[in-house]
Amino acid sequence: MCAIALNRKKRHVLTLIAGVKMLSRKTLDQILEVLKGAKMGHATGQPLLKAYQKSVHDVANLYHTSYQTIADGCRRRLNLSDRDEFLMLVDRWLRGDSKGLAKLLKSNVSEFEHHKIDNFFDEYSQGFEFRPINTSLSLLDQQTEAVSFRIVKGKLDQMQILAQLSGKSIPEWLAEKVGSIVESEYVNQFKKILENMDKNGRREILGILKHEALDSNDDASGTEADLLFTSKNKASGKRFIFIENTKGNKALYVTPESKIKNLSCELFEAPNDSVASELLLRGLITDLQVKKYSEFMKIPEKRHLPDITEPCPPPTDRITEDDLIPYILEVLRQHGGIARKVEVEEEIYKKLQPVFKQPWYQQRVSNGQVPRWKHNLAWAKERAKKRGLIKPPSESGRGYWALTGPQK
Repeated sequence: MCAIALNRKKRHVLTLIAGVKMLSRKTLDQILEVLKGAKMGHATGQPLLKAYQKSVHDVANLYHTSYQTIADGCRRRLNLSDRDEFLMLVDRWLRGDSKGLAKLLKSNVSEFEHHKIDNFFDEYSQGFEFRPINTSLSLLDQQTEAVSFRIVKGKLDQMQILAQLSGKSIPEWLAEKVGSIVESEYVNQFKKILENMDKNGRREILGILKHEALDSNDDASGTEADLLFTSKNKASGKRFIFIENTKGNKALYVTPESKIKNLSCELFEAPNDSVASELLLRGLITDLQVKKYSEFMKIPEKRHLPDITEPCPPPTDRITEDDLIPYILEVLRQHGGIARKVEVEEEIYKKLQPVFKQPWYQQRVSNGQVPRWKHNLAWAKERAKKRGLIKPPSESGRGYWALTGPQK
């Protein structure tokens, strides 16, 4: 028993030195539940992508957590660059080859959890008949186009070796690499275009992209543009999209009938920030509601927030954005240098709750969508980024905050 404890401690120390963060037992269990649900859904005729999305939602509900947390376990916590890498391995498993998926899971957990992974695949791979993977089909139920080009023979040989080392066919490996390069270059070029546009032009373009993101069948990974606030009606239980506070303890809402109304806040539970695409997928809000909300937010002349928002004097013990930076750095250090934005906000709110509970910090700002304390925290993070203390989103990943390096 003592030897086992020492081995575990030694392994933990080596893991820290190597900079590798192993999955917790809970995260591994969640991933296995996702795999189980995806297999069952796919067996009933659902496309793999839809079966995966539904399984992630079910597991999130089972563990009383968010869709993003479970999806994150199937991607970033497995050190994968995107969701498609995970789904390709799942597709191979469903076709009878579990080696790649099992290897991936084992490489991210303690060796003490390997038996659990083996037992899972022994149980849930029964009844499979091995079928060669047909790369001419869309493995991820996505629209694809065939592309052909010429390449030097020596480069083709090198490509074949790289594909074999990664456990993929040449078309799979090449599609993944080319897709990654194209996406990266596209984002860089798009950023340059936006930087040269005026404010109104940027707002219009981002509004169009937001509509496209909500209307697509991509999973609810959740971006800043996809975030909105909803309130549940206490009587009907239906979701209303919260727009902004108005006078007399009232607020503007988009109703389930897609109408904008000024209603008493007493009729609703407190607004919660939500991922629009996730709510749409679960049927809690409608496309027409989101469209009406987006139309209202895009037209400045329809906004009258400065005239109707109740004034609230700042407290005497006001915390500046510079004061918040040490709290952000401390939370990130406690998480090993990187953490989800939501986790950082929650932990800092708990530390400063006596201050942040004051009305001035609870007042909605930034077009009435965000509490002032959260708005100030975001700006504190931006200041820390400019000082070289925090990585930009392009390096940390969207929705994550990360330290630039070891900091005292």
